[in-house]
Amino acid sequence: MEPSITEEQARMLIVLVRVGFYCGVAWLLWKLIFKDAYLLKFIKPVKNPKLKGVRLVSWVLVFAFIAILAYQATWQLGGFLRPRFVAFMQKHDRRKFNPALQIQRGIIADRNGRALAENRKANGTVKRYYPLGPATVHLVGYFDPVFGVTGLEQSADSLLMGLDDVNADDWESFGQRLITRKDLPQGKNLKLTVDSKLQQGIYDKLVQGRYDKKSKPAGGKPYRGAIVVLDVRDGALLAACSAPGFDPNQMTRKTFSKSQSGSPLFNRALHGLYPPGSVFKVAIGSYYLEKAMLGTGFPLTIDCGPEFRTPDGKGIVRDLSYYSYQARGKKWPGFGEIDLGKAIEQSCNVYFAQVGVTIGKDGFDWLRRLLRFDQSLTLYKGIVGSTASAKSRFPELNPDDSFSMALMGIGQGKLQVTPLHMAMVAACVANQGMLMQPRLTFDKPMEELGRAMSPRTSAFMRDMMARVVTDGTARKAFDGFEMSVGGKTGSAQNPTGDSHAWFIGFAPLERPQIAISVVVENGGYGGSTAAPIARHALELATRYGLIRP
Repeated sequence: MEPSITEEQARMLIVLVRVGFYCGVAWLLWKLIFKDAYLLKFIKPVKNPKLKGVRLVSWVLVFAFIAILAYQATWQLGGFLRPRFVAFMQKHDRRKFNPALQIQRGIIADRNGRALAENRKANGTVKRYYPLGPATVHLVGYFDPVFGVTGLEQSADSLLMGLDDVNADDWESFGQRLITRKDLPQGKNLKLTVDSKLQQGIYDKLVQGRYDKKSKPAGGKPYRGAIVVLDVRDGALLAACSAPGFDPNQMTRKTFSKSQSGSPLFNRALHGLYPPGSVFKVAIGSYYLEKAMLGTGFPLTIDCGPEFRTPDGKGIVRDLSYYSYQARGKKWPGFGEIDLGKAIEQSCNVYFAQVGVTIGKDGFDWLRRLLRFDQSLTLYKGIVGSTASAKSRFPELNPDDSFSMALMGIGQGKLQVTPLHMAMVAACVANQGMLMQPRLTFDKPMEELGRAMSPRTSAFMRDMMARVVTDGTARKAFDGFEMSVGGKTGSAQNPTGDSHAWFIGFAPLERPQIAISVVVENGGYGGSTAAPIARHALELATRYGLIRP
C-alpha cells in the first residue's frame, strides 16, 4: 500500500503552510497600518492620537505572537515526519510531555548482554536507568529530559531510537504514533565490547584508594584518575574507568555545580591529558631500538653518570636516585654504562634524556605519527555524533632546543597524553608491533592502523618490560603474582602538585591478550600506587575469563 504522504510531500506542505501564514500576517499588517486603519473600526474610537499609536503597536504585537505560535505548530507537527527533527526533540526539548521522549530507547549492554542502560516506567513515563551508576557514566553517558544527553547515549542516539535506517515510506506512520502515543516505536539495542564486571571491579578499586596513608581505611581523600583496558588482539575496549564519577540515576542541579570536588563530570580515561613521565620510555625506547637495529648508528649502550647536561646548556637531567642519595648525605655515582634493557628496568632518566637528544626533532615527529599521538581516537561513530578521545599534546620542537628534547625523552616538558593513548602503546608492544584501532562495539570490524615497530623490536621490548616486573620498579607490586606480566611504572612531575603515578603493561607475557593503562593524579610513585591497581585489574580479567592460559 502506497503511503498517503511522503517525506518530500510533507516538506512541501509545511512550506506552503508557512508561506500562507506569512502572507496572512503581511495582509493584516497592511490593513492595520496602511489601509485607513481598517481594523480600528471594530475597536472603540480613541480621540487621543498618542493612544491610537499605542493601540496600533499592541495589535501588531498580538498578531505577530499568533503568527509565531502558528509557525511553531506547523514546525512541530510536520517535524515528526523527519528523523533529524525527532533526534533534535529528544536532545533539546526537555519538557515531560514531549512525545519524542516516549520512544522506547534501545538497551546498551555489555559483551555478555548485561544492561548498562535500560528503560524503566515510572508514573506513566519512561525513565532511563543505569544499573552500574557511576562506574560507567563517563563512557555510557546519560539520557535525561532535564539535563540532556551525553556519552554513547548521544553518539548512538539514532540507533537507540530506531531511526538509523527508517526510510521515507515509514515516516508517516512513525510521526502519527508519536503524536497519538499509540504503539510507540522501539529503538535498537547496542552491544559493547566492555565487560561490566571488570568495569565495576576496577572502578571500585580506584575509588577506594586514599591519598592519606596515615588515615583510617575510610579516611583521606579518594583517588582521582583513570584506567583503560584493551584486548591487544583486536583493539576491543574491555574497560574505561574515570574517577571520581557521579550517579546518573540521581542527578540534580548540584551534580553540575562548579564547586563539585574532583571534577566528577570529566572523563579522564578518554579526555584526561597528563605528562606520561617514565611510561613514555616504552614508546621512545621502542623507536630508538628500531632505528638502532636498522643501522643508524644509535648506541644501545650509553654511559649514564650522575647527571646529564644538555648541549644547549639550558638544563640538567638527573635520576631519582640522585636526590635520594643527596637526602642521605651521599653522592649518587650514576648507573655507569648500561644498555636499553637496564635503562628500562631501572627507569634511568640520564639514559633516555640522551636518547631524546639523539633522535632529535625528526625522530619525535616520526614517533608522534607512528603511535597516533597527533590524532583523536574514535571508539564509536554514529549518525549524529561519535565517542572519541582527546588528542595528545605532542609539541613541535625546535631542532636547537636540546633541553626540551631531553625532557621529552623522559616523558616530561610540554608532552601530555591520554590514558587511552598509553594503553595503545602497551598493546602495540604486546601485539608484535601492530597498532590496532580501539573499538567499543562488536559491529565495528577489527582495523589495523599500521605497524609502529617490527615484531623483533616488540619482542625485545616485551622482555625488557618483563624485567621491570621481576627485577625493577614494579617488582613489589607483582610479588607472588602467578601470571607473567610486562610493564612500566612512571612518576610524572606536574606543576600543580605531587607527581602523577602511572603504570602501563600487558599479560600474559608469553601470549599477550590484555593491555592496561593506569594513572592516579598526584599519586606519587607508579610502583606503589598505580601498579597494585593494575595487578588487581589483571586478576579480575583472569577471573572473568578475559585472559585465558
